[in-house]
Formats: sequence, C-alpha cells, structure tokens
Amino acid sequence: MVVSPEDHIQFLIDVKGLARPNYWQVSRKEKRDDLFYVFAFVPKGEPNKFFVLPQKKVNACIDAEFARLKPEKRALGERANRLGLRWGDTKLFADKWDVLPA
Repeated sequence: MVVSPEDHIQFLIDVKGLARPNYWQVSRKEKRDDLFYVFAFVPKGEPNKFFVLPQKKVNACIDAEFARLKPEKRALGERANRLGLRWGDTKLFADKWDVLPA
C-alpha cells in the first residue's frame, strides 16, 4: 500500500523484477482501479529501468497473450500457461510515473 504525496490517495503497487530482458510473469488479478504495476529491470553493470503500468493495461496484455495461444493450450487455462507480458509490452511505459495517483 502506498499513499500519493500530493492528494494523499491510497493505492497498491505490485513490483516485478528481471535482471535480463525476458518475459514478465504476471498472474491476472481481480479488477481494481487502485492497483498499479512497476516492472523493474535491474541489469548487472547497467542503469536500472522502470516501467509503470495501470492494472487495466496489464490485464489487457495478459488477454492478448492468452489469445495468441493455440486452442489446446488455451483449454488448459491461464494458470497452466503461466501468462504475463512480453518484454516489448512494457517498453512504452518506461518511467511513466505519471500514471500513478498524484
């Protein structure tokens, strides 16, 4: 739980980390307007990078990933396929701290 510095709004942040560009494994969560994700890329010997997304966008990426599966894999469900976001799905959200409540 986090409190915004200006408006003092409480919201949730789920942090995921990677040391190399790879697939971000994220499970779908029930819809919440106060949930945000920070994907932290922490490579050895290079500057860290952060990608900030609202839950709505993360769920949309998970939906797209699920839709790309073959029908037989789709029949197993999201949990069996360990869905999440592709590396490129987060690139547009680099340092988008402004998506968080003020």
